[in-house]
Amino acid sequence: MSQHSSPRGSPTEEQHAVQPVPLPFPLKNCSCGVFRHLAKTGGSTIQSIFKRGEQLGDFYYAAFGTWNEIRPTEFNLLMREVRADFDGFVRRHPRMLMSFHKQTAEQFAPSGVKNHLKRRDPAFRIWEDLLELRARYRSRGCGFVLATMLRRPNPGLYVSDYLFEGAPSGMPLDEWIGTDIQTAALLGWPFGWNARRNLTVEHRRQAVEMLDAFDLVGLTERFSESLLLLARAIGLPHVQYRHMNAGIMPRQKQALLESAAARRAIDGSSWFDTMVYERYAARFGRGLALVDAPFRAALRGFEARVVMRGTHRYVGGLPPLDKYMVTSNWTCPRPTGGPGRVDYGGCPEIQYGVPGGPQTLADTKTLVPCDEIECTKIAADGFACSRWELSVPEDPAEEHASFADVTVALSASPRRAAQGRVALPVRLKMCKTIFSPPDGFM
Repeated sequence: MSQHSSPRGSPTEEQHAVQPVPLPFPLKNCSCGVFRHLAKTGGSTIQSIFKRGEQLGDFYYAAFGTWNEIRPTEFNLLMREVRADFDGFVRRHPRMLMSFHKQTAEQFAPSGVKNHLKRRDPAFRIWEDLLELRARYRSRGCGFVLATMLRRPNPGLYVSDYLFEGAPSGMPLDEWIGTDIQTAALLGWPFGWNARRNLTVEHRRQAVEMLDAFDLVGLTERFSESLLLLARAIGLPHVQYRHMNAGIMPRQKQALLESAAARRAIDGSSWFDTMVYERYAARFGRGLALVDAPFRAALRGFEARVVMRGTHRYVGGLPPLDKYMVTSNWTCPRPTGGPGRVDYGGCPEIQYGVPGGPQTLADTKTLVPCDEIECTKIAADGFACSRWELSVPEDPAEEHASFADVTVALSASPRRAAQGRVALPVRLKMCKTIFSPPDGFM
C-alpha cells in the first residue's frame, strides 16, 4: 500500500465543539472483520463505517468499486498471500476489514448450493476460504468475526426492497416481490434474482447451516447493539453512524407499511424468511442478555450521543475527520461479454497475472494524506478530506465546465490550483482521480 506522510490538518470548528468519542474497544494488534451484506438490512451503513476505518489509517479495507465490496479476484489475491506467508501477511495488514454484497452473491454461497448458474465457477470458493481464514487468524490468537445482518421480513424488508428495486418499474408490490428474498440472496439466488419460486428443502437446510457458521448474526431492528458487538469483536473504536442508503418515497413507504393487502402479499412470499428471522432474533436476544456491564454502559452512552449535522442524524456522536483519501490503482471496466471476462465487475480472470499489474494486495491501494488534497470529496459520512466550503453554481453548464477545468488543474498541481479558491460543484467526485495511477494499471 503506497502511503505518503504528513501532519494531519486542523479540526474544523464544528469538531472543536463536538469531539468524537471513541468506544472502549481499542484497536487490536491483529484482527479481521468480514461482513456479508444482505440488501436493505443496514449493510451500506456498515460498509461506510468500514471505509472510515481505512480512511483513518487504522484498517486495510479489502474493498473497492461502486458497492465498496471486495471483488472475487481481489479476494483470491488476498488468499494467495495468506497461504504463502500468513505471518508476513499479518505484519503487512495487521487489521483487515472486508465486505461482500451483490456482485459476489453467487460466489459467496457454499460449494454445495445449486443455483441458477448450474455450477459455481471453480476459480472461486469464497465461503470455504473464509472458514479457512478464520481458522488461521484464531490459531494466532487474533480477533476474527464473520458477521451478517437480518431484517424482519414483513413488512420492513420487503417494503424497503420493493421501493428501492421494484417501484421504479411501475409494477405493484404483489406482482413484483420474489419469494424468501433474504434467504435466497444469502444462497446466491438459487433460481435467479427475485425469483418467485420456493426454496427446496435442501436449500433451507443449507441456509440454516450457513447462518449457524456466522459468529454474529445481527438484526437491523437492533442496529446499535449489533454494531457494538461487531466493534468489540474486532476492535473498532469509531463506529458513529448515520443511516446510509435508507430508502426513498417516504409517503409511499408509510402507506405500504400500513397496508393490510401489502402484508398479506408479503406473508405469502416470506414464510421461510420469517422463520429464519425469528430463529436468529431469538439467538441474538439470548446472546445480548449475557453481555457484561461495561458493554451495556458503552451501549447506553453510544445511543445517548445523537448529533444533528444539517439534516443528518448521527448516532454515537460525530465521527472523526479522515486522515487519508484512499484510491484504487486498479479498476475493472464494465462487463463487455468479451473473451477472458467474467461477470465480476468486468475484471479479466488473469488480471493479477498480467506483467505490470498488481501482484500483491498492497499494490491495489494508495493512501494520500488529506493535508495534500485541496478539494472536498463528498463521502458517504460527509467527513472525507473536507477542506473547502462548497458553492453551488447557478448555471448547470458552468458546473460541468468548472468540473473539467478544475480536474485538469488539480491533476497537475493540487496545491497551486487550490490557491484560487475555485467554486467547485456540489456533486464533485474528482478527488478519486487527482493522482494518476502508475503505468501498467488498467
